[in-house]
Amino acid sequence: MDLIKDLFKGDKVIWIIFLFLCLISIVEVFSAASTLTYKSGDHWGPITQHSVILMVGVCIVVLVHNIPYKYFRVFPVFLLPLSTLLLIFVMGMGLITGDRVNGAARWMTFFGIQFQPSELAKMAVIIGIMGAMPDEVDQLCARLENVTKENYAGVEYHCGTLQGKQVVVCCAGMGKANAASTVQVLCTKYGIDKLIFSGIAGNMTSRIGIGDVCVGETVVYHDAELSMIAQSAPFQTEYHGDPAMVQAALDACTACGVKAIAGKIATGDTFVGDAETKKAIEEKCHPDCVEMEGAAVSQIAGRNGVPCVILRAMSDNADESGYEVLVVKQFSITEYVKTATEIVANMIESL
Repeated sequence: MDLIKDLFKGDKVIWIIFLFLCLISIVEVFSAASTLTYKSGDHWGPITQHSVILMVGVCIVVLVHNIPYKYFRVFPVFLLPLSTLLLIFVMGMGLITGDRVNGAARWMTFFGIQFQPSELAKMAVIIGIMGAMPDEVDQLCARLENVTKENYAGVEYHCGTLQGKQVVVCCAGMGKANAASTVQVLCTKYGIDKLIFSGIAGNMTSRIGIGDVCVGETVVYHDAELSMIAQSAPFQTEYHGDPAMVQAALDACTACGVKAIAGKIATGDTFVGDAETKKAIEEKCHPDCVEMEGAAVSQIAGRNGVPCVILRAMSDNADESGYEVLVVKQFSITEYVKTATEIVANMIESL
């Protein structure tokens, strides 16, 4: 019984639907092939053939489902160059022969099967999406397709597809230690190729206001001895968001009607809610906002060579008014989550 649970881990409802559809297909083949079986006299031939194909297919699905995500990291090495070559080939053939499918020259035929080479590139990339609080990731998880869930070291990881891309979504918990450990799991166990971290922060600039977004062009610790941290990989006193991902985040914010800037984010293990602490942080690193996870996320992503970007919506002004802003509803976490979900989905589509 335990072996069956291990093999068919994940969403039980999806497994039941999958196996039920397999059984239904046998009945459909029996019905559709009735004329052929009557003429040939081989009543069991089509059913036997289809059942063998089904069993082989189910075995492949179960096998692939149980392969840890980290082993799929080898895919980009082969699939990205192959996809690029096939796209060039398709474009060239489209210009030479004028062949089109639905008016587009991005399709090719292989043994009678039509497909787009760009789909290979989608399979090659796994994107990690993190939040610090459950509210920040729940709506994203609800949008995933082909979902499997796994609890590892106290964190639930949701693996599936979003906008046609392979993603792993999780809630790390608040603070640097939670964030750092979760990023390492995403890199080691799930083999992510890119990382998006979305959440809220205290505003420390006049360039934006409550509800606006700061995209982490630069991320730094405000409560650590930076020279000591820089003595180990990735050997930096501050971290920088991947330029392409930063731009994708800014474009996504614009598309969603949200004001955003590329700025500096400061990270520390303390909730900043008084003017004195805020002033000390401003004097030390001059950030645009302050929060509790971004630098740790960037540091561990950098150590693993994974491009990442930090997105922060301004929930308060990092001073004594923080309680009023959050509790008296000048900032709505519910509304922010809806918007953040749209922003991240828009980003995923463009990456």
